Amino acid sequence: MPRTAPIGLHATAQEAVVAALRETLLLPLDDLLAVTREFIHPEVSLSGLARGLRRHGVSNLETLMPWEARRQDAGEARQGV
Repeated sequence: MPRTAPIGLHATAQEAVVAALRETLLLPLDDLLAVTREFIHPEVSLSGLARGLRRHGVSNLETLMPWEARRQDAGEARQGV
């Protein structure tokens, strides 16, 4: 049985909207997938979405967060909070 390719976003405009959502809302990948399926492209796959985010340079959520938030998250992780 042949494998099917993951379904990604079709237009660069769709990718740009999703990348802007990622940068603005700082959503984790699973939440961004749910929003994308609900409002932009109902058949997008997780791997297709991740590929589009990599193309736009917004795949790593930690690097998008402000420095203070990253430092605070790291401190909470060390304290076990």
